[in-house]
Amino acid sequence: MVLLSKVILVSEDPQVRDAVGAALRNGDGGELAACRDLEELAARLDADPSMVVLVDDGPRDAMLADLEPVVNRYAHSRFVVLTAQRTPQMLMRSMQIGIRHIQLKRDIPEELGYAVGALLGTLSPVQAARGSLITVLSAGGGCGATTLATNLALELHACGRDPVLLVDGDSHYGSIGVYLNIEGRYGLDYLLGSDRLDAALLQSTAFHYQNGFDVMLNPAVESARRGGEPAPERLAEILELCAKTYSMTIVDLPRPAGAALEYAARASSLVLIVMQPAIKDIRMARILTRMLDAAGVAPGQLMIVVNRYQKQNPIQLAQIQKIFAPTGLFCVSNDFDNANRAATEGQPLSQCARRSRLARDIAELALSCASRARNPRNEVTASLS
Repeated sequence: MVLLSKVILVSEDPQVRDAVGAALRNGDGGELAACRDLEELAARLDADPSMVVLVDDGPRDAMLADLEPVVNRYAHSRFVVLTAQRTPQMLMRSMQIGIRHIQLKRDIPEELGYAVGALLGTLSPVQAARGSLITVLSAGGGCGATTLATNLALELHACGRDPVLLVDGDSHYGSIGVYLNIEGRYGLDYLLGSDRLDAALLQSTAFHYQNGFDVMLNPAVESARRGGEPAPERLAEILELCAKTYSMTIVDLPRPAGAALEYAARASSLVLIVMQPAIKDIRMARILTRMLDAAGVAPGQLMIVVNRYQKQNPIQLAQIQKIFAPTGLFCVSNDFDNANRAATEGQPLSQCARRSRLARDIAELALSCASRARNPRNEVTASLS
């Protein structure tokens, strides 16, 4: 029996509406909810984001392109495309954007009820409002990922994102505490080893750097004594709790591997891959993008950040854009002196070099990330003047 209250049809065709209604009718008196377009669908999913959504492709060639941002936004829903013709190209594109089933219209009476019933069994209730989570990955040692993650988090807080949590996910060095000149007895390692995990423990373990801005330290020496790398499932559980507790969480994860990378990326609203404009970093960034694609992370959730870029660089921006298209690209100016000064003084760029081009670039990046994290379907273009 299909629970019609959890099914929505998007179609302007009366014949399609009648066929779907007949196929799913179960005699319980329920009515199939119908929308005429994706805008109306979004309004309904805002009210209940855990639904099976049937979308009529109609006469529009660009239907899948229009549908992709909706699929990305409502991850708790399951999407089905109703089509008159199923082509290999359509199947491939549908799989890439996260469509769960392609239903031929001529087979709706015999097949649709079974497909919808199976998808209903995969729905899970949305338990709590969730903040945005941004994971920062490094494509090479010394590319400035930790400096960028730290200052990005502070700029996001300055943009009005409150409360904000910065998480040091580096179990080898734990350098965010050094960068901000702070020390704490407890940190991420304590959470990983705790039998209890809730918002109260999370907030009491974090270091309160300033009003509305907390830092989850990672004392590397203590982490090493307690067993090294965290279990990926436990890390994912902690990151999900961070997203439910804070408005914005930024995770510096410089050395991810295997399942830890996949879990963190899937939990993230946005993943930044930080690289220098060098062949070695470009190759590693390409490996990371392929790994994330295989893990099911959509291109709209990724952004390549080209750090320490200068116009006279041998590898031009247009070449880098071509390599990583259609993934968004953002450039941060080369300003090693101010970056080194901030690290040496234990102060963020907003305090010690507020008027520097580097600080302005990171502030602009923060605005882009805030927009992307709220709405991952937005395109991000290269920023370089």
